[in-house]
Amino acid sequence: FSMNYWFEEKNKTIVNFPIRSLDVADFVTPEEAKRVPSTKYDLLTNVRHEGIDRDSGAFLADVLNRHTGEWYTIQDLDVKDAVPQEISCSAPYMQVWARQGA
Repeated sequence: FSMNYWFEEKNKTIVNFPIRSLDVADFVTPEEAKRVPSTKYDLLTNVRHEGIDRDSGAFLADVLNRHTGEWYTIQDLDVKDAVPQEISCSAPYMQVWARQGA
């Protein structure tokens, strides 16, 4: 969400991102890249907002079951199967990533 002097509006930018093996090596120092077990990350949770503004709509969480590899979309007590391809091109509000090999 962004705000100016007259109104607040939702940023509707779609962001494409991989759900597996996001490599951040280009964004860490060479020393840090050698120190950590991996510079690759896998997405665990993708939180997004559906609605016109923050006062209406709902927050949904796309969550990975790490044991089965299945994705689920959760809203309150409603849990549905999720399509990974749709998650990777959503408008995320917040994401949780896990480093590979950690």
